[in-house]
Amino acid sequence: MNTIKPLSIITVNLNDVLGLSKTVESVKSQNFQDFEFIIIDGGSKDGSLEVIKENKTLIDYWVSEKDKGIYHGMNKGICKATGKYVLFLNSGDYLLSKDALGIDFNSVTQDILYGHLTHNNNDVLNISVYKDNIDLGFFFESTLPHGSAFIKRELFITFGLYKTDYKIVSDWIFFLERIIIDKCSTLNLNKAISVFTLGGISTRSENKNLVKQERDKYLNAIMPDFVQTYIQSTIIRERNYMQLELKNKALQSSLTADIENLKRLKGLKILKQLNKLLDFCYKRISR
Repeated sequence: MNTIKPLSIITVNLNDVLGLSKTVESVKSQNFQDFEFIIIDGGSKDGSLEVIKENKTLIDYWVSEKDKGIYHGMNKGICKATGKYVLFLNSGDYLLSKDALGIDFNSVTQDILYGHLTHNNNDVLNISVYKDNIDLGFFFESTLPHGSAFIKRELFITFGLYKTDYKIVSDWIFFLERIIIDKCSTLNLNKAISVFTLGGISTRSENKNLVKQERDKYLNAIMPDFVQTYIQSTIIRERNYMQLELKNKALQSSLTADIENLKRLKGLKILKQLNKLLDFCYKRISR
């Protein structure tokens, strides 16, 4: 009888041979290897199939055929997955280190495990750190990164797959519904998991308006305007409070430094007076 793997890694690709190579190499280099690797290709014509075939011993399942978009591809991967947890590491994204998957998947019980995400912008790396308590306000400004989130596969069986009528924000919707509405449990791993290469569909400048439009469309469907306004105003107040806290800390730090400087100056003044006294004594003795 086949035992269930702790993890299924799903990679969706379309005509990104260089990105796919980088993703595959990062998976191959992991110290933890108790996973199944699934690649869903959308019918690439750029050499991606050669990369897949060269790594066939690493890949448990792959297919290359035209699909209906990235979420349709991710759903196809879910349907083939058998692991306890699922990680979506799409083409071009890669695991940060060889120990990125160093997690005791057999012992953890939470529905969604998530870590921090590193952004690669022209080889300049910047990390996004996520907080422990994910609330509704969080989803008005951000989302969890699917490249650094391990999702229990049974959540897709219980609640359904990604919505394919949205082009960009279906993973945001999934996290919001599972965590906020369905109260699924989460665990912050407090470490960086993967590197997200900027330039993908969700980060292109021409798609920023589409992201907002799709989020607004979803929010308008599940809650009235006054609730959204209240949450937005609460977020603004919280942000202002945090800025005041930072200014207060900066002011306290500045005052502490000023006090230390005054103490130091006072010490110098006493030292000067002592030197004068020593000079006076020396002159008296020398007479």
